[in-house]
Amino acid sequence: MVIDNQLGFEFYVSDNIATTIYPPDFAMINTKDHFVLKASTSSVPVTKGDYIFQIDTTAYFNSPILEKAKVVSEGGLITYEPKMQLVKDRVYYWRVAQIVSIRKDINGHKHLLHTYQMKMKAGIKVIIFNLAK
Repeated sequence: MVIDNQLGFEFYVSDNIATTIYPPDFAMINTKDHFVLKASTSSVPVTKGDYIFQIDTTAYFNSPILEKAKVVSEGGLITYEPKMQLVKDRVYYWRVAQIVSIRKDINGHKHLLHTYQMKMKAGIKVIIFNLAK
């Protein structure tokens, strides 16, 4: 490929971030049957990847009841059913991220490692559990 008399090549960059989709922000869940967390990947189809879901009662995700779970998925829709006992009128925060990082080998080449990094406030959704009377 030549652009402005410069020899080059075509390449494509794609990502595969996970985005929270259900329950929506500030949703009120009134039964454990509807208590499933759903996320969507930005690229479909993708190769199988690891994703981490976190749910907690604080936006800092540092309480003693923090629940974390790894889900392996081929992309598209990713779901997770939390195991924690829900408490009436309690607020829960949840988030999801793909488990990926980069390291360099002895030759300076970059390779992917399985780890994750989540931004403190980005992508956090709030759920209110309110049992039907």
